[in-house]
Amino acid sequence: MKKIILILIFHSISISLAMSDELIKKEFVYTDTINKDYEKSIDIFSRTCSKNIPASCYMLGKLYYKGDKNHERNTTKGMKYISLSCSYGLQSSCLEISSIYFKLNDQSNGIKYLKKACNLNNSKGCSLLGAILDSPIIGKHKLALRYLLKACNLNNADSCASLGSIYYTGKNVDRNYKKSFLYLSKACTLGDNTSCAALGSIYYLGEDTKKDYPKAIKYLSKACNLKNSVSCYIVGTIFYDKPPKNLNMDKAFIFFKKACKLGFKQSCKAYNYLLKNRDSNITTESNATYNQKDTNSTR
Repeated sequence: MKKIILILIFHSISISLAMSDELIKKEFVYTDTINKDYEKSIDIFSRTCSKNIPASCYMLGKLYYKGDKNHERNTTKGMKYISLSCSYGLQSSCLEISSIYFKLNDQSNGIKYLKKACNLNNSKGCSLLGAILDSPIIGKHKLALRYLLKACNLNNADSCASLGSIYYTGKNVDRNYKKSFLYLSKACTLGDNTSCAALGSIYYLGEDTKKDYPKAIKYLSKACNLKNSVSCYIVGTIFYDKPPKNLNMDKAFIFFKKACKLGFKQSCKAYNYLLKNRDSNITTESNATYNQKDTNSTR
């Protein structure tokens, strides 16, 4: 299980690097000749890399590491120049060489270059480093918190969400709901739909706080707008059958419809029911009738 956890984390590193080439393109102006002529590209990038241009060293490393149909790849040279680019301060190079080392099962060097990325204030590097250190196989939880906190301060939504979860569940720390709400709120603001949904659910269920439907609607609606189907459904139920001041059949219809479109089947039942009865006056009694039918159908 521990190996599986690390494999999943290392896989996330590879995914996070998918945009590295695009970032490099913004830092170096290509020409058609460079794109079409491997050997000329090697020559040009070698000369510009010798002038300590980080992006040139990175591209030289990529050329050697990948090779092409007429040139064998040279992983040793490739890693050398990508590492050199990292030492010159190119954040994406530090992430990439870290990923390469993890793929080679060299955890020590993989962590080393994630630290370099983090020291360059790369939020993804700090976030991945925190996740790896917090994994059961390494278990350096206090150190992990430090890196997750730095990543969150660099506006990394995943790390803010992780901190919110850690403090809410008390995983290897004392439970602290104030900190949990703080980090979940920041993650939600940064666009993490699960954090918005978590906050909304806490207020909806009254877990460790008083039930607060307006706040639940606020956070769940945001999660819904970020395509969290369950949150759309819960907002629909609040407008459908919660305390009278919240009742709003039109809004319930809208949220049920959205949840249904996002693939939440239970919401499709509610949406179709309201669609069928939309032109009639749906009273609280009829709401209860629907809820009773729905409860019976799910038994």
